[in-house]
Formats: sequence, structure tokens, C-alpha cells
Amino acid sequence: MNSQLQNHRLNLEPDKRVLINQIANRLQPEKKLQEVIDHESVASSIGQYAQILLNVMPETIQKAQPIEYRKILPILICARNEEISLPSTLKNLMNSAIYFQKNRLDFHVAIIISNNFSYDETTAVAAQFYHEHNKELVNNHISIEVIYEGKPGKINALKSGITYIRKRFAAKFTHVIFSDADVDWDEKAMHVIWEKANTSIGKRPLLVGSNIRYRNRRTIWGALEECVYWGYGSLPPRNQGVFMKFISGMGYIADASVLFHFDDMNEDCSNEDVALSALVGHENIYIAADAIVRYDLSEDWSTFKRIRARHVRNLLRLEKWFAERYGEEKALEMISSVAELGVFKFTDRFFTPTVPLSPLDGSFYEKIKKIIRHIYSVPAANYPLFNLYLGLTFMPTVYPYLIFSGIMNLYMSSWKNALVGFVKKLFCSPYITFMKSKKPQNKDEALFSMEDYGKGWDPYQQRKKPLHRQYSGRFAHIRAFLSNNMNWSIAIVMIMELFIYEFILRHTFLFVSGRFSTATNNMRGLFDTLSKATFYIGHHIPLIAVISCVIIYIYLFGFHFLQSIKNKEKSGGKLVDSLRNTNKKFFKVLVFPFIAFEKIFLFPVIVFFILTRLLIKKAFVKS
Repeated sequence: MNSQLQNHRLNLEPDKRVLINQIANRLQPEKKLQEVIDHESVASSIGQYAQILLNVMPETIQKAQPIEYRKILPILICARNEEISLPSTLKNLMNSAIYFQKNRLDFHVAIIISNNFSYDETTAVAAQFYHEHNKELVNNHISIEVIYEGKPGKINALKSGITYIRKRFAAKFTHVIFSDADVDWDEKAMHVIWEKANTSIGKRPLLVGSNIRYRNRRTIWGALEECVYWGYGSLPPRNQGVFMKFISGMGYIADASVLFHFDDMNEDCSNEDVALSALVGHENIYIAADAIVRYDLSEDWSTFKRIRARHVRNLLRLEKWFAERYGEEKALEMISSVAELGVFKFTDRFFTPTVPLSPLDGSFYEKIKKIIRHIYSVPAANYPLFNLYLGLTFMPTVYPYLIFSGIMNLYMSSWKNALVGFVKKLFCSPYITFMKSKKPQNKDEALFSMEDYGKGWDPYQQRKKPLHRQYSGRFAHIRAFLSNNMNWSIAIVMIMELFIYEFILRHTFLFVSGRFSTATNNMRGLFDTLSKATFYIGHHIPLIAVISCVIIYIYLFGFHFLQSIKNKEKSGGKLVDSLRNTNKKFFKVLVFPFIAFEKIFLFPVIVFFILTRLLIKKAFVKS
């Protein structure tokens, strides 16, 4: 941080800084800020602080950095209380914009920050960044402007930003880049999405999304979150993912011709990226695999639950909004075309080849190659084995819970009605009409009050994340262990879930078997065999695996402990070093059978599922 600026901030009492930021966080604040500067003098700390804020106001920027006859590439960032993360995002965007302009000297990159009712120093940190990097920004024709939107809600900030861009730049722009305020753009990301949006080969996509990658510590909850993004930016036909076919709001570029869709959106369109993708159509979307934008995965259950629950709830709100406009059947079809929440469609796509089977002409060897290429285009065959296990065991447990709770909260219904609605949604039947017909149990909604503006704001408080989160309350130690020891937590929870699934499947087979009469001995014998096989897989194999792992672990621990004694290390570090070395060796040993399973046994399993899927479709789909 610039030392002069640091002094301006530290020499001001928090109350005065809050007041100046409140002045900046208004519509057209230039006049008021200028009055503060004139009253306090430019040389004072208050005057210089206000001047720094004034430098990123639209009128000031328009005078300081005239556009002239340049083409414009606007970048719109919606920010609410982002004083911690915004400087890093601006730094990465500046570097990406400089790379973008290497071969485009006639462009001006305009970064527009739509401040959405912030009560911290979001505007101040943007102004500080502009002050510190002014020479570099001006020389590379990059500007930073802060506008203010007083109505909370990201969609409101987006609409204000788009209105401002239209008015400010008129016909000088053809595309707009959208970015979150807490992500990191790779240096070439902006260049790549621009090239894909303006390709000279084939049809130009109207939306080009970036490839989402994580940047922080990976825990079990982060790995589960990553499962949703897997394949995003790599799978054909449009480089989209298995479960997501929409551009992520973390970073994408939109053609100016699609911006009119934002005009009709309201607060129900909190997931504006999904809404825009559904309205534009997934056939007009491309995900640029080389345009990397990084974000933070959830590191604990509470964060995962809060973020994923909000996303699921926003998708349900979006379905409701589409249903009011286009009818429920059309709405569900539009949403499922870009974001699938239906479990059965979800599974069907998982085993659907993404590359069509080429005509089987040529030699026998070439025919076999074409068939294998077709089979290996199935997402399940390309899915990392670890993520496959995680997805098959955790996602059927966690995400149905999030969908069920989202329906219950959105429609303020009882758990019984929410369960019925969830089952209807699960089987792809209309559920919105049913949920709206039920009387809400609680109509009280928490409203944001203007009296709360600025309360609890501490300018010196840094929202730093501890390396290992401290938990309190019931099951605190268990939650801490699950979040901070991913490998062990995966092993323990998967074994627990395997026992649960085994219990459900075995008793289901026994129940069906009992329904058959003695005249249908063949069918009854089949279900009895399935029940026994399920019991064997669910009980004996995990027990054998656990016993084998314990034996291997004890052996490795004893080996490293005796080796440390032999080397005459200090007694205090023997146990810790032995445990550390044991963990490393243990997971290296365990990885071999998984690799063998993935390479040798997974292929015939995928083939079996593909054939089963084809037979089911042949049996149930009318010719």
C-alpha cells in the first residue's frame, strides 16, 4: 500500500471515514465530495482522502481519461462490501487487460464497479488502487469508475451498470465482460474469451464463459463443490460441463445484443448467469477452457451449506420466475437445459456419450477405434475416480437435502408439503403449481433497514481465514476432523454411506422378492440373489478393506517408528514424524488398487451402463 495513502487512512477516525464513504456511496456524489475538499482544504487528511475518492467518480474520470475515437471494452463488477477482495481482483484484471491490449492498440478498457449499497470501504479501496497504479492504468488506456446503486441485490447493481454503459459508451462497444469482485483472472483470460466471442470460424457464440478453477485449500466440502464444476470448459459439443451448461457469473463476456434480457429481470433472478444462459440458449454458449478464473472453494460444512444452499434456492426462485412468464413446463425445460437439478436426468447425462458414433467404415481396427472413442466420450469414463466416488456417494445425499430445504424455505411450507414438492421435482413432474397452492406457514420476512447502515463496520478488521477452522457446539470435533482431514473423512463417510445404501437396497430387494408368488420362482430367486449380493458388497468388502488398511497402517507406523529409533532422533519428534511419514506412505499404497480399478474394471462397467441405458430407452420410448 502506498505509504502516503496509508497515512491518510490511519490518521482519520473511523467515524469520519464512514461519513466520507457514505457521501461517496450516493448517486452523483461528486458535488458533495468537492464541498468536503473545499471545506477541509486539499492538504488535510480528510481533504486528500475525499480527493482520492473523487478521482474514481464518473465525471472526474471522463475529464481525466477522454475516450476519443477508441473502441471500448467495458468490464462490469458488482461489489457489495468487498474491501478485502476487490484490490486483488482489480490487480489481476489490470494485468489481463494489459495483455489483451498488446495487439489491440485502438481499445480502451473501462472497468465499471457498481457499488451495491456497501457500508465498508469498497469505493475507497478501488480509489486507492487507481491512485497507486494511475500511471500504469493511464498509459495502457485502462480506467476505473465507481457508480452507486442504492437498492440491495446483485441484479439491481447489474442493471444500473448496464444502463450506465449504454449511456456512457453508446455504440462504441460490442461486448461487455462481467466479473465477480472476489476472483482472480489469469493474464491471458480476457484475451481468450474475446477471441472466442469474435471467432471467424463457424457461428459466433453470444456468451463465452471462463473456465472456473479453485485457488485455496481443498477440503472434502470443496471437493464436493468441485464435482459440480468438473468437465466445465472441456467436454464437447460446446466445451461445457456435465452438469452445467451455463456461463458462470464469476467471469464471462456477453454480446451487446443480449443485454436487453437484463431489463426484465428482478430480484428473483439472483442467479443472473443461469437466467441469461437459459434465455439465450445453451447452443449459443461456449466455455473457453483456456480462460482461467480462480475462486475459493468452501473449506467447511457451514460455508458449503450457506453458499450451495443459496445457489440451489436461487435456481428454484428462477424456475418460479420463468414459470410465471412462460408456464411451468416451459420453465422447467429452459432451466434443465442449462442447469440440471433432476436426479434421473442428471444420471442419464452422466452416461450419455458426448461424441457421436462415426460411420463404421474402413478396416476392422479403425472400426474398433471409433467405437472405443465413442464409449470413452461418456463423462463417467473421463471422470476422475476420486470425484466419481465422491459424486456417487455424497451428491445423492447432500444435494437432495439442499433442494428439499430450498423448496421449504422458498415457499415457506411445511416439511410434508416440501417433501411432496421435492418428490414431484425428482420425477420431473410439475411441482411449482402444487407448492403455490399450499398456504405459507410463515409470512414474516426479514427486511433490510436503512437504520442498520454502517453498523458493525470496523475498518481495521480483516476477514482472514484461519488455516484450520475452529468449531464450537455439538459435534465440533467431528466437523473439524471432516473439514481438515479430507482423505480420512472421505474414507470414513464413504464406508458409512455404503452401509446405509446397502441397508436400503437389500431391504428393497427383499420386499420385492416377498411380493412374488411361488409361481414366479425365477423372479423371486433373482431378487433374493440381488439381496445377498448387496449384503456381501455392503458388508464384507468394506470390512475386508478396513481390516487390510489397519494392518497396512500398523505395519508402516511400526516400520517408521523403529527406523526413527535406529537413526537416534530426538525422542520428542519420533511419534509425530512416524505418523507423518506413515500417512504419506499409506495413501501411496492405497492408490494402486484404485488406479487398477479405474484402468481395468471401469471400462466394462461404463459399457454395461451405456447398453442398459440404450435398452431402457428402446423399451420405454415409443417408436
